[in-house]
Amino acid sequence: MTNSAIQPANVYALVVGIEKYQAGSDHDLNGPANDALKFVDWLLEREVKPEHIYLFLSPLDQNRKVLSSATAKGLTPCPATHDKIANTIRSQLTSENSRGELLYIFWGGHGIITQMDTARRLFFADTDDNTKWNLDVNSLVNALSIFARGKGFPQQIFLIDACANAFYSKGIAQTSQGIAAGVKFAASHIGDVGGDSDLAEQFVLFAAPEYGVAINDAKIGTGHFSRAVLAELKEQPLLPDMKALAERLRADFLEKQQTQPAFWWKLGDSRIEAFASKSSRGQANWLEACKTWLEEQNQTRLSSNPRLYRKLTTVSYVPVRLRVEKYCLKHIEDSNRGINQAPPQVLDQSEWLKQLLSVDHSRNIAIIGEPGCGKSTLLQQVALWLLNEHNQVALWISLADLRGGTLEIYLLEEWLRVVLPIVASKTTEVIDAIKHEFRKLLRSDHFWLLLDGLDEMPLDTADPQTAVRKQLRDLIGLNPASHVILTCRSNFWDAERAASWFDTYRILELSDTTDLNQVQNFITHWFWQQPQQGQELKATLSQPKYRPLKDLVKNPLRLALVCHLWQSSGKTLPNTLTELYAQFLHEQWNRDVAETQLHRRRDELKQALGKLAIKAIDTQELPLRKHLVEDQLGRF
Repeated sequence: MTNSAIQPANVYALVVGIEKYQAGSDHDLNGPANDALKFVDWLLEREVKPEHIYLFLSPLDQNRKVLSSATAKGLTPCPATHDKIANTIRSQLTSENSRGELLYIFWGGHGIITQMDTARRLFFADTDDNTKWNLDVNSLVNALSIFARGKGFPQQIFLIDACANAFYSKGIAQTSQGIAAGVKFAASHIGDVGGDSDLAEQFVLFAAPEYGVAINDAKIGTGHFSRAVLAELKEQPLLPDMKALAERLRADFLEKQQTQPAFWWKLGDSRIEAFASKSSRGQANWLEACKTWLEEQNQTRLSSNPRLYRKLTTVSYVPVRLRVEKYCLKHIEDSNRGINQAPPQVLDQSEWLKQLLSVDHSRNIAIIGEPGCGKSTLLQQVALWLLNEHNQVALWISLADLRGGTLEIYLLEEWLRVVLPIVASKTTEVIDAIKHEFRKLLRSDHFWLLLDGLDEMPLDTADPQTAVRKQLRDLIGLNPASHVILTCRSNFWDAERAASWFDTYRILELSDTTDLNQVQNFITHWFWQQPQQGQELKATLSQPKYRPLKDLVKNPLRLALVCHLWQSSGKTLPNTLTELYAQFLHEQWNRDVAETQLHRRRDELKQALGKLAIKAIDTQELPLRKHLVEDQLGRF
């Protein structure tokens, strides 16, 4: 930037620090208000007039002392609401009367980037699900870029400590309504550039690149970016060499393996320089990695009997029905008062899948049910549906594999190591870059994290749902754009505790009614190559003596076991659940013993063939004589 002497009396600043949001406590940040006040201290130390600093603070209750501190320094802090900030920008920074040599914009808080128009946006303290108010950063930069002679600010520095990740669904959303709610700006003193007006020199430094995340350290109450910027500014004049400062920041963040800041440098002659304004999103083949991973899990680990599992999940798969389980305080209070509740909604699988992609649908979903009802299978079907039909990145993970560790460690260390050959052509040289890209993917709106078996997750806590929620927040962030679906046994699921975060669906048992006989459909699909066997099984199950078994086979896994036994062990059926499991284990044992014996005989045959080959070479009896073959292989 132009290194001319700047008079402190001609320096102005808009300083914003937002920690508490109207959207709720989930959006709290501990740090931006403190960082904003530290930046004010830096300006005051360089003799900038307090009345030229427009300060907007919305601190957490525990940090409200920053308000009295600001007042003691001669400033008048205001709440960081959309009307107060927008009015100040229009009246003091973009109006006919706005004038000065240097303008600073410092902002700490939540931000996003919109995928529809790729504009960076910052949230006000009074932004919530209904208002969706946001400041259009691109619009503000453009409005301030043109200054008339004697009006405006020829030198401008923006320091934005906010995320630029994309997300939309319920909540503070990047939707068409959110874009419409964006606060835009225009300079009131615009003339013809080169005539009465010129272009300002602007340096815009962002904490995160596009689709990236800014890190806030809640323990000590500061943003990583703000802390680093303030440290760099400590010995600098009012107008520092911003490009050199940004390069030092980049090198420092790279050394610490943190997301590097991005900058725009808009010069007065219309040239624009930029660094890291685009993330490397899409370079790695995450879609293919998730497909390959899912296929390997199907083949190697989801069942001790791969053939049985393949039939259960493909040929004979019958879509399930799901009942909406909505638990909330109002529901419980109404029930206690005796108010009649509407019957819970029941959805078939196709209806439920369509809802998943709805903008208004919850990002966090729990699928519950009894063992064997099809939770894992449904989650597999969801993954395949998202990957193959909608090109959404869907990662299926068994929570039992965490073995007491965290999701973050498992995904970034174990899972990435397995799929690295798929997502990158090299390994050691790109592992850090791939990890960085994967972290951004986890926070994106086109990523689905499918977590199977909360009840199988080894956690040293009596409250695993809260523990998983904390791990997801640490991994994805306070405002996750990505979708999370997890499964859990119903007797393990604490519905009231989870109500504030998960929409819960219960898988219903298979229907055997005249209108919808899923049990018979399952059997028909299973025996599609032996339809007579299938008809015989249906007839047998209808016999009165098998009435208890008929109720048991409304569970898909138990029905699969019955079909398997009927197909492999003759015409007998168990009468009880204990007998069913006993017969299946006996059949599995006999199969395993037979396979062991087969492998042993195969090894003996290989040895005999080797001896036959040696004998043929030694005797030079080629082609082989009958007596020679009989001598070596007769026992086979």
